[in-house]
Amino acid sequence: MGTPPVKFGNYVQSIGVFGGLYQGGETFGEVGIGVAELDEWENLDFKGAGLSLEFNSGNNIYGVKLDAWRTLPLFPLNLGFGTVSYFQEGKFNQTLRPTVGLSHNYFRFSYGFDFILGRQNIQHLNRHQLFVRYYLPLKKRQGLQGYFTSKKNNAYFSGTIKSLKWKLTTNFTRRSQLIWKLWDCTTTAKR
Repeated sequence: MGTPPVKFGNYVQSIGVFGGLYQGGETFGEVGIGVAELDEWENLDFKGAGLSLEFNSGNNIYGVKLDAWRTLPLFPLNLGFGTVSYFQEGKFNQTLRPTVGLSHNYFRFSYGFDFILGRQNIQHLNRHQLFVRYYLPLKKRQGLQGYFTSKKNNAYFSGTIKSLKWKLTTNFTRRSQLIWKLWDCTTTAKR
């Protein structure tokens, strides 16, 4: 009996780890930690942020990256932006990296372009790169799931609406009585 619940989404928030492989002129690996949120109902609305280490052990290049990403709802198009600080034997380079690609669930396949800030001190950095990344959630927490469909929340909202109606009605009644009294005073004063 009653109306069927309306599904607003099944958002799962998580803390996890991710790994990736970057291929341009040079091959880089990546390991990191991050936070993310995925709508498991659609498997498309995926957003998150992470802190990771990029490395190319053959050329002894290491980078610390901070990035964020978002999959557009209802489309597998993924957009991201990050910054990487690269280190190689006392040399340093800072880059900004916008990314665009495809994603599904916790998997991303993207293209990135590195804007190198300042002079390029480190050779063997990729300007253009394709990468794959997988995010593995370790600790999950349910987010908003059909919030307006549970009996507890319906009772809360119903009670809130009744309370709000009572306050509005009471305030309206008091104000109308006050206005009526003022009107009555002004009309009797004129007589």
